[in-house]
Amino acid sequence: LKLPWVWLYQAQASFGQFPEETANRLLTHYSQGGRKNFEAFFKVLQAHLQHRHFAGIPAPIIYPTQGIYHPLANGEIFSSIDSFKNWRVRQGQSVSARGSVVAILIHQQYLSSEQTSWFDDLVQRIEARGAIAMPVYAAATESVIPFLSRDGKSLVDLIINTQIMLAPELRKIDFAGLGVPVLQATAYRRGDSKEWRADQQGLALADVPFYLAQSEYTGISDIMIIAAHDKSADQIVAIPEQSQALADKALRMLALQQKPHAEKR
Repeated sequence: LKLPWVWLYQAQASFGQFPEETANRLLTHYSQGGRKNFEAFFKVLQAHLQHRHFAGIPAPIIYPTQGIYHPLANGEIFSSIDSFKNWRVRQGQSVSARGSVVAILIHQQYLSSEQTSWFDDLVQRIEARGAIAMPVYAAATESVIPFLSRDGKSLVDLIINTQIMLAPELRKIDFAGLGVPVLQATAYRRGDSKEWRADQQGLALADVPFYLAQSEYTGISDIMIIAAHDKSADQIVAIPEQSQALADKALRMLALQQKPHAEKR
């Protein structure tokens, strides 16, 4: 029995019983991910099974290797801070206030798998307090300094890291080079918020190395759980009071940065 097959997420396309053009198109849609790419993926597959060409089906959306996401941007990804700010201006939102840009470091896989609700919640809470929230995705093994700075100066005023820490030496250099406060937020992945509250440890032992110990190695302290796994929806969702506590802490740190030294206590 010979059935069409394609091996997804391979650096080299691997497939059988598929035309090469079709297989490559499926690979691209799937590896880039996101609702529009997945919808097109199944349309291409349907066209193949019906012995039709996939002409007319939207081309794959190719995401930049580093980019900015925002829950109100309707799926648009911004390849630079300037393009993000231009979008905000078009939306009638202010970008002029200095000392109020919060970068949230995330993984692109959260976007491609539509697991964004927990940092969408954080964005809303930060922006309700008057700051600009900017979820930035980048590979955990790539420097974010070129993306977040210009002429040696940071373009953001505070960073909230939600990434797994795979290259702590690199992130330690990044955070020191940007010279802004960094907070760490992570999710409880072993259950929902009720299970997290009942867990005497609060963080699974398997998560300690990459979400706690190596983050502390880079200089981050007071790491906070702000989300948990909703098993019924198979989604990471915000724990409201924890997400609000993190947003409040970030805004207090921003306010402290802007105070004259004489007023600091």
